[in-house]
Amino acid sequence: MTYGQEVYGQTHKNKTKRLDQIQAASLRCLTGANKATRWATLQVATKIEPLHLRRKKARLNYWTRTKINPTNPAKEVYRNPITQTSSAKIRNLSPARTSAAWQTFKDLQDINIKEIDIISRTPTIPPWTLQPINTDICLSTTLEKKADTSEKLRTTALEHIENIYPNHLKIYTDGSKKEDAVSIGIHSKDLNIEISKRITNNSSITTAELIAIREGLQEVKNKGSNQGNIVILSDSLSATTSLRNLEEKHSRPDITEEITHIAQELKEQRQIEITMCWIPSHCDIKGNEMADQRAKEGLENENIINTKLGKKEIQSIINGKIKEEWQEEWDKCKSTQFYKIFPTIGSVKIKFTEDDTIINRARFGSLLKKDTKLKCEFCGIQPLRLEHISWKTEKNTQE
Repeated sequence: MTYGQEVYGQTHKNKTKRLDQIQAASLRCLTGANKATRWATLQVATKIEPLHLRRKKARLNYWTRTKINPTNPAKEVYRNPITQTSSAKIRNLSPARTSAAWQTFKDLQDINIKEIDIISRTPTIPPWTLQPINTDICLSTTLEKKADTSEKLRTTALEHIENIYPNHLKIYTDGSKKEDAVSIGIHSKDLNIEISKRITNNSSITTAELIAIREGLQEVKNKGSNQGNIVILSDSLSATTSLRNLEEKHSRPDITEEITHIAQELKEQRQIEITMCWIPSHCDIKGNEMADQRAKEGLENENIINTKLGKKEIQSIINGKIKEEWQEEWDKCKSTQFYKIFPTIGSVKIKFTEDDTIINRARFGSLLKKDTKLKCEFCGIQPLRLEHISWKTEKNTQE
């Protein structure tokens, strides 16, 4: 039913409506709902998006894939989309039926991501020339952040740093995110580095952590001194492990390649060995707390450094916008029984077993009889609905 949905921009509404009917019938079968139950209610109850929003998401995700891969032949379609008028002239179609590419451009305008810089999957540095950075994630195997106390985390981490890296210059990096704003923080007492920067909105926290590592190494490179080997201490396990093996797939290969390239230059040109070490966060390690403070300060910075977004970050923006549209559509159903119980998309937590069918039908607002004159036997108020029976009767109020 969803195969090839990226090109449904040319499909007539009457055709797509048939698919909506199939989805509604499937959801009724799944939930045990009556035929009179609204489609919107069933979609929210099962957390299954309306098909028109799923098609919109599919179009935008396909555009993202073509944008990231410059060799994708479908990129030409988006470069010169067939407009509504030309589509009608060339294909003798109704003017209301536009090309999938043109529909995608309209979708991009709706969610305002057309002008966002997106990374290219083609590497700028030959990958065979890069050697992975030394990484140390021993603490992640010996510590359990949820089970161990903050004092144990702190003591074990400090002992590890002191025993393994007694003569290394230490750089602490961190990233911070609050709503859409994202920033980085870098602290090094040994190298006299204090950096606080804000990066492109909607970047992931892993991207922020990687950029913080890159900026820290760039600062070492700019200083131009050979002071000794360096250990970069980060509380992001995902960022640290992504630098361990460059052949594994991860969200930001472009940044990991830049980090590895800078580290390799420092080693070859100035004999500075770079090591990445993971440490636990929020356990009162002074350097890490200072980097965290710098990152939080960067959230208030009005000057934003333009950093390209990755595929997963764009998809996260798309998912958020689609969810907002779905919520707007659901808000139009405020009069329904189910909306009064679950007004927010994604907040529904109900089961659909055979034993739950009756209570689910009550939640959906289904009635045994089409009698709108039914009255409450306790207070005589009509019409009788689940909301009134549950918490608005005089008897329940007294209890």
